Amino acid sequence: MCIRDRVEVEVKTRGEAKRKATQLERLGEALTKLKPGQLARVKMPDDLRASVVEAQRILAKKAWGGYRRQIQFIGRIMRTVDAQPIADALEAFALEGTRASQGFRQAERWREQLLAKGDEGIEGLVGEIPPGRKVDRTELRQLVRAAQKEKALPQK
Repeated sequence: MCIRDRVEVEVKTRGEAKRKATQLERLGEALTKLKPGQLARVKMPDDLRASVVEAQRILAKKAWGGYRRQIQFIGRIMRTVDAQPIADALEAFALEGTRASQGFRQAERWREQLLAKGDEGIEGLVGEIPPGRKVDRTELRQLVRAAQKEKALPQK
């Protein structure tokens, strides 16, 4: 039995390594697009965080060549850290945005329904509210009527 049989070598082609490096660069570039509050919530090493903040500063100056080099540097740092928690955090931020926009669209649909149907729309909305949550129908009715009057006024 020779030494090669005892040692398991992970064979990685140059193409696979390059695809992984590009993927990590894209992940790092996504970090640079985060708002400061979101970036603070992502767990990452200090050197990576400093590089991302530097890339944001470079991007603000519209120094595209410097930004591209900084993204490559971030990709190099990302190769040394576990990128999965960072990817999970970015995915969570994307889901937050999706949920928020879904809630906004739902509110817009209810607003349109309330303005179009009046009292009938109010009863439909109250019927969909989970049990245990209170709704002041009188206040809601007053708000709907005020919005209908405002909508009926001639536009300037």
